[in-house]
Amino acid sequence: IKNTTLELFVQSILDEYNVNYICNDRYILNGKELDIYIPSKNIAIECNGVFSHCNRYKDNNYHTNKSLLCAKKGIQLLHIWEDWVKNNHEIVRSIILNKLGLCCEKIYARDCIVKEISYDKSSKFLKQNHIQGSTKSSVKLGLYYKGELVSVMTFGKRNGCCGSKV
Repeated sequence: IKNTTLELFVQSILDEYNVNYICNDRYILNGKELDIYIPSKNIAIECNGVFSHCNRYKDNNYHTNKSLLCAKKGIQLLHIWEDWVKNNHEIVRSIILNKLGLCCEKIYARDCIVKEISYDKSSKFLKQNHIQGSTKSSVKLGLYYKGELVSVMTFGKRNGCCGSKV
């Protein structure tokens, strides 16, 4: 089986950190393919091409069902989308390394300070560090470690896309 450019991107990160992995496994999920499986971490990575994983070729529950199948086997399935890599490959790299516990130093909340931050500061941080970028919100909180902004939380009114009206 020929690996996609997306799979090769993920494999190059794993190779750089000497992570052992299995490609294109169809045994663990009884015929359903795991693009990349990391046995030592019980983590699998599904490389979702924009075209091959669209609703035309996969039903609406495909990705959820695959995640649930993995969970039943004690495997955490990380979905990586092709357009994420195309538009934010450094953020995707960070997500993968963080999931594998290979990211930089650990920061504990007890060593941090929470402060309300401006929209500009929130927006800039999220564009640089979050796969979905910035968002409009009424409350923006920053987590500071040794004076450096290391995380952002935003809260706003629900837009009605999820759940039912109360």
